[in-house]
Amino acid sequence: MRTTTTIVAITTLGLACSFIPTIRNLANSFQLGGYLILIFCFTSGTMVNANIITELDYSLAGYFIFILVGSLILQAVLCRMLDIDTDTFLITSSAAIMSVPFIPTIAGSLKNREILLPGFAAAIIGYAAGNYLGIIVANTTRWLLGT
Repeated sequence: MRTTTTIVAITTLGLACSFIPTIRNLANSFQLGGYLILIFCFTSGTMVNANIITELDYSLAGYFIFILVGSLILQAVLCRMLDIDTDTFLITSSAAIMSVPFIPTIAGSLKNREILLPGFAAAIIGYAAGNYLGIIVANTTRWLLGT
């Protein structure tokens, strides 16, 4: 329960602080945020247990691949139906899969700086919504299973 409370508190505090103009307009805050995300990714990567790869559960890996490919296909179909351009589809799907630090690199590769804002918006909204929804789903599942 402490982990859940910590995640909700950090997410809520971050969202609340984003509405304070003084904090929102801090110089180099984007670079600092990107740096902190890279430190988090590096730290998480160093804690990976190599046995996960050698003892891979193929049914679980298949499930993850199904979810990833299925969500990309669903997003592609929705983008087609709503007449959203390819660059926006690419940047938002990349934001969903890889997160904020990769958005400028992808926008640079596409030679389209106009898609930075949709990419950042998708990533940040995804972080916030994902944290809350993930906790809700985990606690609901735990409650349904009686554990």
